[in-house]
Amino acid sequence: MKIFKYILPLAAMPLLFVSCSPEEDDLFEASAIERLEADAATTMDILCSAENGWEMLYFLNDEQDIPCYTLLVKFTRGEQGGLDGMAQFASYSDVTGNAYRLSEESPFTVTLDNSTVLSFNSYNSIFHIFSDPSYQGERNSSGKYPYALGRGMMGDYEFMVVDHSNPDVVMLKGKKRQVYSVLRRLSADVDWQDYFNRLNAQRTLMLTNNPAPLYMVCGDKSFHLYNGFNSIFEVVNAVGDNGSLTAAQDWKFVLSNSGLRFITPFDEEGVNAGQDFYYNADSTRLESRDADGNLLAYIEGADPYWFFNRVNTADASGNTNHNWAIIRDGMGATAQALYDRIDATAFGTAFTGFTPLFTTLSGQGNIIAISGTSFERNELWQSVVKTTDDESRTVSYSWGEAARNIGTLYNSTDGLRDFFSYFDGGNVYTFETALPFSLATMRMVNTADPEFSFVISYQ
Repeated sequence: MKIFKYILPLAAMPLLFVSCSPEEDDLFEASAIERLEADAATTMDILCSAENGWEMLYFLNDEQDIPCYTLLVKFTRGEQGGLDGMAQFASYSDVTGNAYRLSEESPFTVTLDNSTVLSFNSYNSIFHIFSDPSYQGERNSSGKYPYALGRGMMGDYEFMVVDHSNPDVVMLKGKKRQVYSVLRRLSADVDWQDYFNRLNAQRTLMLTNNPAPLYMVCGDKSFHLYNGFNSIFEVVNAVGDNGSLTAAQDWKFVLSNSGLRFITPFDEEGVNAGQDFYYNADSTRLESRDADGNLLAYIEGADPYWFFNRVNTADASGNTNHNWAIIRDGMGATAQALYDRIDATAFGTAFTGFTPLFTTLSGQGNIIAISGTSFERNELWQSVVKTTDDESRTVSYSWGEAARNIGTLYNSTDGLRDFFSYFDGGNVYTFETALPFSLATMRMVNTADPEFSFVISYQ
């Protein structure tokens, strides 16, 4: 019995310690509704704290025939200081007639549902056109509307606020279409109209007036990104691509002044190229990086050698007749001196340039042609034999046997034969991009005499 007298008090000691320990902290000190209210208040504070507004990368839906848009929006808190206020949008797109437009202010609210919801529930002439089922767009050349009546562009005007942990980036998810969009805080010094002017110029350079695809590299995989002027790339594996769009995959994206964002992370063919691409320091390519800053992928202009030599392929307009014209400005010293000699002749008064320079359409051969105000296109030409070298990325030229109506001009026009002689005897040329991303123009440089160089323009 004495044994138990000692053991029982010892056995009871842990119970004493437990009974004296503090209570466990409540993991949810606030109720669910209190947490939602706090999140809504934080969302409102963040939205209204951007003194110059936000860049909105707006993915309307995941339908492949509906474009994506870049908008600017500014939020101003209401006079009562609650969860409502006024929003003002700006746009430069087809829905505004491809002109800069600033909307009237219209109400917005931050409300509570199962999550915080940002709602634009009063009509705004810019923003609500994307969700208006009666909007059909402008008639095309066939007289048809691009969007069906009762369907419109199928955009959202209510968004669940998914994440604002970074107060400079607010992630949104369309309440109806379930597609993600993003708000990015604008710098205070950005002029809204200038923003769209620069964005439109970049879109024109990179997409609208670019006859070549863009080139994306991710590790040992490479892709050509075709078209894109409608915010939808047709993606083709670059290996073995002769310019056709066989087995192309569609990827929606939106362009901004900071870069490019895919609708979802690019994961074609097992490649994880990321979702957000930003311009590098000199704006010559777009780069995607992981959270640690490691390069995942990059996008740049296509290889000018590849594009110059591709055959039997259609550009964005369906044109397969790939011709190039020499531009009078930007020549190297040797080329300019010869060109000036031609200009000084009687023939030079009617001489408008070499148009086209080389045809690369398979079966037509390769010619150097001249057109002037008194000549029909291709009336005067010298045939050439073009040899390609994929390893050195160069082409070389020698005269062929055929010539049309140009022989007498060699004798009567000072400088013409000398100019054309640079495309004879195996003269070798390299290619350089004249503009970042775009191959609407490129520079050809003679390797034996680099001053015999000139810019050629895609026709």
